[in-house]
Amino acid sequence: MTSLNQQESVENNLIKIIIKSLKNNGIVHPVKNIIITEPPELVGEHYTTVAVYVKVMFKETFIKPVNLFVKRFPSNESQRQLMKELRFMEREASFYNDFMPFARNFCSRYPSGEDLLDCFSKCFYADEQLIILENLVLDHGFEMLSRDELQDLKKAEVVLRNLANYHAVSHAIISQQGLEEFKSKWRLNITVSVGRNHPFMQLFTTNGVRNCIKIIENSKKEGRQLVLDYLKKFLVNLSTKWQKIFEYPEEKFLVFCHGDCWNNNILFKFDPNSKEITRQVFVDLQVK
Repeated sequence: MTSLNQQESVENNLIKIIIKSLKNNGIVHPVKNIIITEPPELVGEHYTTVAVYVKVMFKETFIKPVNLFVKRFPSNESQRQLMKELRFMEREASFYNDFMPFARNFCSRYPSGEDLLDCFSKCFYADEQLIILENLVLDHGFEMLSRDELQDLKKAEVVLRNLANYHAVSHAIISQQGLEEFKSKWRLNITVSVGRNHPFMQLFTTNGVRNCIKIIENSKKEGRQLVLDYLKKFLVNLSTKWQKIFEYPEEKFLVFCHGDCWNNNILFKFDPNSKEITRQVFVDLQVK
């Protein structure tokens, strides 16, 4: 159980870090008040961390308040120590502090490269216990789509395109730096492989194809039969095909991955009139 004094100490430390991080990011206006809240929609959505909204108000009333999204360890000291030992946020902090500045600079050397990593939010501060990001929901109108509703192909295309950009950037850096230098410089995760021929991987793929067939069979989309015929044919002798799928040098597809890319970790911004997607952002990385 967390004492009131311990809770107050944690909050005071957070406020100090917020003020310092704002100054480090060019926001030097005198702060009047900082309000920390835990919106109901965030309760229970983060199993190892606590997510809160932070509103920073300034003494000059004409200056617009800044809203931040903060992910931090629980206030309970024993829980905090366990999370620290397990290094739950260390990789994500390293991603924002080290890799992203380098990668953005790398992209800026190429025509139209500046926007390749626009699928990640601005980070104000990150360490092994705390990450402070811009609040895209409150300040920029982003929204998280319901995980209980099916989404359309257009949204999937946007997400996959941004993932491809992210993967391509890390692959390009590996190609220029060399694999060994890349590994030594960006120690974001230790990859554990179950192997190309592991029975679990074959079962995983087979079940995935079968699930796709079930979904499409219940669909009324035009062209469904063509896709069904292809998938059912693909399912035949899948073990043999599995071997051919992975007949490539492992180094060829080494890239950084999000690590937890699903509905709850994706934000969209829509044009208020056309309802078209104007930007999509990944959050809550488990970088691999």
